[in-house]
Amino acid sequence: MGLTYALFHALVHLIIVIGICFIFNLNWSGFILVLFAQCVIDLDHIPFLKKRGIKYWFKTAWVSPVPRKYPFHNFLSIIISLVCSILILDPRFFLVGLCFLSIALHLLWDLVEDVFIFKLGMSHWKV
Repeated sequence: MGLTYALFHALVHLIIVIGICFIFNLNWSGFILVLFAQCVIDLDHIPFLKKRGIKYWFKTAWVSPVPRKYPFHNFLSIIISLVCSILILDPRFFLVGLCFLSIALHLLWDLVEDVFIFKLGMSHWKV
């Protein structure tokens, strides 16, 4: 799959953010905030990157994917994000709710990708 798939993966995450911004009519600052929230959930990749290096990650992550346990990529995080995305119903916490919605959609795409595209199963998504 290689670098082409890595770019596709990143594009899907960007499309999620653009879709949220389009549907909810956000301005640039809202776009940046939602994009930032979606990037924050991937901070759990940093220990692996520190241990093996970014070159190793790019070399192996898309060629022969193996289940990797990331602390934020689990069913509990998806559920918490979905529940917290209800905050979009309160005007005071609207942007916070959108950030959680962005995180939930990010995690759901990663789950779908692991199960249906990479055929890794979902056992590594358990807490």
